[in-house]
Amino acid sequence: MKKTSLLLLLLLFGSFILTVSLSYAGDEDYDVMSVLDRHYQAISGRDFKAAYALRSNDWRTYHSYNYFYSNWESNYTIELADRHVISNDGYEAVVKLRIYSEDYNSKGNLHKAYYRGKAYMVYENGKWKIDDIQVKEE
Repeated sequence: MKKTSLLLLLLLFGSFILTVSLSYAGDEDYDVMSVLDRHYQAISGRDFKAAYALRSNDWRTYHSYNYFYSNWESNYTIELADRHVISNDGYEAVVKLRIYSEDYNSKGNLHKAYYRGKAYMVYENGKWKIDDIQVKEE
């Protein structure tokens, strides 16, 4: 009786561990959003090289680091106000975004605005990367 109870307990524990590991290890939506979080945190922290590295190989082929830097050097702060995955097939994902950004304009004035749009993500070399982001000011 004790061996049967112990075996049953071990089987239940094993199935619990398997269920938990599958539910967390394969959570691609979380992985997609964490890349976007890290991207905007890096920009806000002025770590442009880290943010640039989160872009896809294809995107980086057509956009140099200097191009990327020149687009973000006037940014004072940026944060994701809201984001959620609207599609994800494991190879490509689309995330709906709402971003708050403060940027200095050419006159040195601080422009504060919210932006809405989408981020297009690709899975390459075992990691999610940002292939494109298209947003418009609200």
